[in-house]
Amino acid sequence: MPRAPMKAMRIRESIQRTMRDFLGRYDVIVTPNFMSVAPPVDQDLNEALPYGDPVGALAVACGLPGLALPSGFGKAGMPASFQLVGSPFAEATLFDLGELYQSRTKHYRQHPALT
Repeated sequence: MPRAPMKAMRIRESIQRTMRDFLGRYDVIVTPNFMSVAPPVDQDLNEALPYGDPVGALAVACGLPGLALPSGFGKAGMPASFQLVGSPFAEATLFDLGELYQSRTKHYRQHPALT
């Protein structure tokens, strides 16, 4: 096997091990989905969100489950959200937390104004 894929596999295994150790101490990671509110529908996403989602990318690289939930509205009345990331096969925990959060908030029922 060529060097680059082998190196990538070793790095991924190291990251997975680190995340497994971290999630052995904590149930979930809670973080914003993006560093800003959603952009208007007519704005180019590459311009509006010129940065990555490091926690989401880490979760994908490690095969970890994630759940995004609305958290209200920010600038110009645009929606904001956060994400929960859990241990492998902890989807039920994330769903339970998401359901509990939504039972105590009404963000999921609100929508931005359409222009």
